[in-house]
Amino acid sequence: MKKNIPVILLAALLSISCTDSGSDSPVTVNTSGNTYINGFFNLEVEKPVDWYAQSAEETIMLQQEGNKVLSGDDENMQKMIEAAMESSLPLFGFFEYPPGTPGKMNPNVLSVAENIKMYPGIKDPCDYVKAVKQILQQGQLSYEFDGECQSTTIGGKQAGYLDASLKVGTFDIAQRYHALITDGYAVSIIQTYMDEESHAKVDKVMDSIQFSR
Repeated sequence: MKKNIPVILLAALLSISCTDSGSDSPVTVNTSGNTYINGFFNLEVEKPVDWYAQSAEETIMLQQEGNKVLSGDDENMQKMIEAAMESSLPLFGFFEYPPGTPGKMNPNVLSVAENIKMYPGIKDPCDYVKAVKQILQQGQLSYEFDGECQSTTIGGKQAGYLDASLKVGTFDIAQRYHALITDGYAVSIIQTYMDEESHAKVDKVMDSIQFSR
Protein backbone atom coordinates (compact mmCIF):
# COMPACT_ATOMS: atom_id res chain seq x y z
CA MET A 1 0.00 0.00 0.00
CA LYS A 2 1.13 3.51 -0.76
CA LYS A 3 2.84 5.52 1.94
CA ASN A 4 0.61 8.51 1.19
CA ILE A 5 -2.44 6.73 2.61
CA PRO A 6 -1.96 8.11 6.15
CA VAL A 7 -1.95 11.67 4.76
CA ILE A 8 -5.43 11.10 3.42
CA LEU A 9 -6.63 9.30 6.54
CA LEU A 10 -5.16 11.82 8.97
CA ALA A 11 -6.96 14.63 7.17
CA ALA A 12 -9.88 13.44 9.28
CA LEU A 13 -8.08 14.73 12.34
CA LEU A 14 -7.73 18.24 10.87
CA SER A 15 -10.34 18.92 8.65
CA ILE A 16 -17.39 16.81 0.12
CA SER A 17 -20.74 19.43 -1.71
CA CYS A 18 -20.09 18.49 -5.29
CA THR A 19 -21.25 19.39 -8.77
CA ASP A 20 -23.24 16.99 -10.91
CA SER A 21 -20.85 14.90 -13.02
CA GLY A 22 -23.26 12.28 -14.33
CA SER A 23 -25.14 9.32 -12.87
CA ASP A 24 -22.15 6.94 -13.02
CA SER A 25 -19.52 9.48 -12.05
CA PRO A 26 -16.85 8.53 -9.49
CA VAL A 27 -17.27 12.04 -8.06
CA THR A 28 -19.84 12.19 -5.28
CA VAL A 29 -22.69 14.62 -5.97
CA ASN A 30 -25.23 16.39 -3.78
CA THR A 31 -28.50 15.31 -5.35
CA SER A 32 -31.04 17.00 -3.09
CA GLY A 33 -31.13 18.38 0.43
CA ASN A 34 -28.38 16.64 2.39
CA THR A 35 -28.29 13.46 0.28
CA TYR A 36 -24.98 12.66 -1.47
CA ILE A 37 -24.66 9.95 -4.12
CA ASN A 38 -21.69 8.36 -5.85
CA GLY A 39 -22.89 6.58 -9.01
CA PHE A 40 -19.67 4.67 -9.66
CA PHE A 41 -19.61 3.05 -6.21
CA ASN A 42 -23.43 2.94 -5.88
CA LEU A 43 -23.09 4.81 -2.59
CA GLU A 44 -25.63 7.04 -0.85
CA VAL A 45 -25.01 8.94 2.38
CA GLU A 46 -26.70 11.72 4.37
CA LYS A 47 -24.80 14.78 5.58
CA PRO A 48 -25.97 16.01 8.98
CA VAL A 49 -27.86 19.29 8.81
CA ASP A 50 -25.56 22.32 9.25
CA TRP A 51 -22.38 20.24 8.90
CA TYR A 52 -19.66 21.27 6.45
CA ALA A 53 -19.00 19.31 3.24
CA GLN A 54 -15.72 19.84 1.40
CA SER A 55 -15.67 19.86 -2.40
CA ALA A 56 -14.45 16.58 -3.89
CA GLU A 57 -13.02 18.50 -6.83
CA GLU A 58 -11.02 20.68 -4.45
CA THR A 59 -9.70 17.62 -2.64
CA ILE A 60 -8.70 15.99 -5.93
CA MET A 61 -6.93 19.18 -7.01
CA LEU A 62 -4.95 19.21 -3.79
CA GLN A 63 -4.01 15.55 -4.31
CA GLN A 64 -3.01 15.93 -7.94
CA GLU A 65 -1.74 19.49 -8.21
CA GLY A 66 -0.75 20.66 -4.75
CA ASN A 67 -2.04 24.21 -4.33
CA LYS A 68 -2.61 24.81 -8.05
CA VAL A 69 -6.16 25.96 -8.70
CA LEU A 70 -7.72 24.80 -11.97
CA SER A 71 -11.35 25.69 -11.36
CA GLY A 72 -13.42 26.02 -14.48
CA ASP A 73 -11.19 23.80 -16.59
CA ASP A 74 -13.30 20.70 -17.18
CA GLU A 75 -10.66 18.91 -19.26
CA ASN A 76 -8.00 19.23 -16.57
CA MET A 77 -10.51 18.27 -13.88
CA GLN A 78 -11.41 15.11 -15.79
CA LYS A 79 -7.72 14.21 -16.11
CA MET A 80 -7.30 14.65 -12.36
CA ILE A 81 -10.31 12.43 -11.65
CA GLU A 82 -8.89 9.73 -13.92
CA ALA A 83 -5.51 9.97 -12.18
CA ALA A 84 -7.20 9.75 -8.78
CA MET A 85 -9.04 6.61 -9.91
CA GLU A 86 -5.65 4.98 -10.41
CA SER A 87 -4.59 5.74 -6.84
CA SER A 88 -6.98 7.18 -4.25
CA LEU A 89 -10.23 9.07 -4.78
CA PRO A 90 -12.11 11.10 -2.12
CA LEU A 91 -15.75 10.03 -1.84
CA PHE A 92 -17.16 12.24 0.90
CA GLY A 93 -16.08 14.17 3.96
CA PHE A 94 -18.49 15.71 6.46
CA PHE A 95 -17.28 17.93 9.32
CA GLU A 96 -19.28 19.49 12.15
CA TYR A 97 -17.35 22.73 11.61
CA PRO A 98 -15.35 24.01 8.64
CA PRO A 99 -11.78 22.61 8.92
CA GLY A 100 -9.51 25.04 10.73
CA THR A 101 -12.25 26.66 12.83
CA PRO A 102 -10.42 28.08 15.89
CA GLY A 103 -11.16 26.57 19.28
CA LYS A 104 -13.33 23.75 17.94
CA MET A 105 -12.74 20.03 18.11
CA ASN A 106 -14.17 18.76 14.86
CA PRO A 107 -16.05 15.44 14.69
CA ASN A 108 -16.08 14.16 11.12
CA VAL A 109 -16.60 11.23 8.78
CA LEU A 110 -14.22 10.91 5.83
CA SER A 111 -14.33 8.37 3.01
CA VAL A 112 -11.72 7.51 0.39
CA ALA A 113 -11.61 4.79 -2.28
CA GLU A 114 -8.18 3.31 -3.02
CA ASN A 115 -7.36 1.29 -6.11
CA ILE A 116 -6.06 -2.07 -4.83
CA LYS A 117 -5.86 -3.93 -8.15
CA MET A 118 -2.07 -3.99 -7.78
CA TYR A 119 -2.29 -5.46 -4.26
CA PRO A 120 -3.35 -9.12 -4.65
CA GLY A 121 -2.70 -9.74 -0.96
CA ILE A 122 -5.73 -7.61 -0.04
CA LYS A 123 -8.62 -10.03 -0.44
CA ASP A 124 -11.07 -8.90 2.23
CA PRO A 125 -11.82 -5.79 4.33
CA CYS A 126 -9.70 -6.85 7.30
CA ASP A 127 -6.67 -7.35 5.02
CA TYR A 128 -6.93 -3.66 4.15
CA VAL A 129 -7.56 -2.56 7.73
CA LYS A 130 -4.50 -4.51 8.91
CA ALA A 131 -2.36 -2.88 6.23
CA VAL A 132 -3.55 0.57 7.30
CA LYS A 133 -2.75 -0.28 10.92
CA GLN A 134 0.81 -1.27 9.99
CA ILE A 135 1.34 2.01 8.14
CA LEU A 136 -0.05 4.09 11.00
CA GLN A 137 2.21 2.26 13.45
CA GLN A 138 5.19 3.36 11.36
CA GLY A 139 4.13 7.01 11.43
CA GLN A 140 5.06 9.78 13.83
CA LEU A 141 1.76 9.88 15.70
CA SER A 142 1.43 7.61 18.73
CA TYR A 143 -1.68 5.62 17.92
CA GLU A 144 -3.11 3.09 20.34
CA PHE A 145 -5.26 0.31 18.90
CA ASP A 146 -8.11 -1.55 20.57
CA GLY A 147 -7.60 -5.16 19.51
CA GLU A 148 -7.67 -6.36 15.92
CA CYS A 149 -9.97 -5.94 12.94
CA GLN A 150 -13.60 -6.86 13.60
CA SER A 151 -16.23 -7.84 11.02
CA THR A 152 -19.38 -5.79 10.45
CA THR A 153 -21.67 -4.64 7.64
CA ILE A 154 -22.08 -1.15 6.17
CA GLY A 155 -25.09 -0.41 4.02
CA GLY A 156 -25.56 -4.11 3.38
CA LYS A 157 -21.93 -4.81 2.44
CA GLN A 158 -19.39 -6.87 4.37
CA ALA A 159 -16.87 -4.61 6.09
CA GLY A 160 -14.14 -4.60 8.71
CA TYR A 161 -13.23 -2.02 11.33
CA LEU A 162 -10.55 -1.16 13.86
CA ASP A 163 -10.73 1.27 16.78
CA ALA A 164 -7.80 3.60 17.42
CA SER A 165 -7.06 6.53 19.71
CA LEU A 166 -4.37 9.15 20.19
CA LYS A 167 -3.65 12.42 21.93
CA VAL A 168 -3.53 15.67 19.95
CA GLY A 169 -2.21 18.31 22.33
CA THR A 170 -4.41 18.07 25.41
CA PHE A 171 -7.26 16.38 23.55
CA ASP A 172 -8.11 12.70 23.39
CA ILE A 173 -9.17 11.71 19.88
CA ALA A 174 -10.91 8.47 18.95
CA GLN A 175 -11.15 7.05 15.44
CA ARG A 176 -12.82 4.02 13.92
CA TYR A 177 -11.35 2.81 10.60
CA HIS A 178 -13.85 0.96 8.41
CA ALA A 179 -13.11 -0.71 5.08
CA LEU A 180 -15.00 -2.67 2.46
CA ILE A 181 -13.92 -4.10 -0.88
CA THR A 182 -15.80 -3.39 -4.10
CA ASP A 183 -14.92 -3.52 -7.82
CA GLY A 184 -11.15 -3.54 -7.27
CA TYR A 185 -11.22 -0.71 -4.70
CA ALA A 186 -10.98 -0.54 -0.94
CA VAL A 187 -13.49 1.98 0.33
CA SER A 188 -12.34 3.29 3.70
CA ILE A 189 -14.60 5.29 5.99
CA ILE A 190 -13.01 6.95 9.02
CA GLN A 191 -15.00 8.29 11.95
CA THR A 192 -13.29 10.83 14.21
CA TYR A 193 -14.87 11.85 17.52
CA MET A 194 -13.99 13.03 21.02
CA ASP A 195 -16.79 12.02 23.40
CA GLU A 196 -20.11 10.19 23.57
CA GLU A 197 -22.02 13.11 22.06
CA SER A 198 -19.74 13.42 19.02
CA HIS A 199 -19.61 9.60 18.76
CA ALA A 200 -23.40 9.54 18.36
CA LYS A 201 -23.19 12.21 15.64
CA VAL A 202 -20.69 10.32 13.49
CA ASP A 203 -22.57 7.05 14.07
CA LYS A 204 -25.65 8.72 12.57
CA VAL A 205 -23.69 9.34 9.37
CA MET A 206 -22.57 5.72 9.27
CA ASP A 207 -26.16 4.52 9.77
CA SER A 208 -27.25 6.55 6.73
CA ILE A 209 -24.82 4.84 4.31
CA GLN A 210 -26.41 2.58 1.72
CA PHE A 211 -25.01 0.66 -1.25
CA SER A 212 -27.45 -0.11 -4.06
CA ARG A 213 -25.50 -3.23 -5.05
